[in-house]
Amino acid sequence: MTRLTLLLVCAGAALTARASTIYSTGFEHPTFNTGQLVGQDDWVTDHTNSAARVQTSVVHSGYQAVKIDALPIVLDHWWWSAGHAYDPWGAGESVVQVETYMRLSSDYFRSESWGLDVYDSQVDRVGLWSVDDDNNLRVWNGTSGLDVDTGVDIARGQWYRFTARFDYRAGTYTVLVDGVQAGGTYPMGSTLDFGDADFRVTEPGFDKAYFDDFSVTTQPEPASLGLVLLAGVAGLRRRA
Repeated sequence: MTRLTLLLVCAGAALTARASTIYSTGFEHPTFNTGQLVGQDDWVTDHTNSAARVQTSVVHSGYQAVKIDALPIVLDHWWWSAGHAYDPWGAGESVVQVETYMRLSSDYFRSESWGLDVYDSQVDRVGLWSVDDDNNLRVWNGTSGLDVDTGVDIARGQWYRFTARFDYRAGTYTVLVDGVQAGGTYPMGSTLDFGDADFRVTEPGFDKAYFDDFSVTTQPEPASLGLVLLAGVAGLRRRA
């Protein structure tokens, strides 16, 4: 085995050996049928069941995606898949990644914000990102309790991949848009555990949000990546 091959194998092992999936869905058949989202695959809401629907007209990939119509909604709303709590301390994998594709319609009277809201098992907020009615991406600061403008603008009518990475050991998180970090590193709220990740709308208007390819995974910690790569370097020295 060449030195380059050994290093590539070690890097691959570092990225995959400990990663695991907590929940993942593309909202596809047969797990999901077109129609009301609530009641399928343990998805629930705190208010209006009919606003979120699985449909086939606007999708990121595959044949189906979720559309949430703000028009019939009066209050702030959350939708989430129940039963996927995860203890990063007991499991030993302290980095949790929540990812989804989201597309916002360009209707004139817009909701105050759309986004993803993450909670622990005691319903205390872990972190939050949202796109406001001026198309600004904002990230919640767990220390101040304020939503911080990242300086990133989100265009209406197109899909974006939003990734939030929560490092429970460090007590911080980052948000990426299409793989590029938006803003800085933000303090988390609760670091107890992961409870659920919710699609959220506040002060509903007349617009719509589409969600697709949603996942919650654990990620290898930076320290574990370094240990595996060091093992690879040691192997190179033994062969030198």
